[in-house]
Amino acid sequence: MIFCMTVCFINIILSNFFYEVKTNNEILNEKSKFKFSKILFLLTALYGLFYASISIGQTNSKLFMQYDMSRFLNTESIAIYLSIILALSRLSRTLSNLVFMKVYKKLKNNIVKLLEATLLSAFTLMLIGHFVGNGMLGIIIMALGFFLFLAIRDPFDNSIRKICFDNSEQQNHDKIIVYLSLSRKIGEVFFSGIIAMILTKFSYVYVVIFMLIVAFMYIFIINNINKLLKEK
Repeated sequence: MIFCMTVCFINIILSNFFYEVKTNNEILNEKSKFKFSKILFLLTALYGLFYASISIGQTNSKLFMQYDMSRFLNTESIAIYLSIILALSRLSRTLSNLVFMKVYKKLKNNIVKLLEATLLSAFTLMLIGHFVGNGMLGIIIMALGFFLFLAIRDPFDNSIRKICFDNSEQQNHDKIIVYLSLSRKIGEVFFSGIIAMILTKFSYVYVVIFMLIVAFMYIFIINNINKLLKEK
């Protein structure tokens, strides 16, 4: 009995003596819980919808151009012209990445407005090229719209991440990346379902018109984000 009491007493002393000191990271994690502010919420929503619009526009514009070319070109010629357009689109994406930082340094957060205008221009050029209906001239105009989709893809991704990181604590950046990726996937599934329903009854031109109308709605989200950024 005495022996058991002695052992218990020693364990209590040792447990107090060898108290585990919390590390700085653990203290920071307790103090800095992730807060989903209004700015981050709007940025995440914009990212999911906007990035999905770029992906949908890029994918469907290729099919749209192929559909229009089938009216006056044979299969072999369509394959050749599409290959040339795809090769040039990679060049436009590379050039946009090269000039992105220079443009961002001048415009800062306002670069999102420029990207919004570019997205609207891309869908508009697709429609103009389709309705021109003048053979290769219409395809060239549509190709310019297709180039714009790839030109703004990486700059939009980088600019939204930069704005999110600037308006959040560093230890929460990994969580923000997860939320952005999730919102992008949700946006792509959402638009893909709507476009699939549109294509069951209508042609590709109605898909582009729908996406153009949706793209206009992003202006309101961007304006709200800019107001919140100015208030900080």
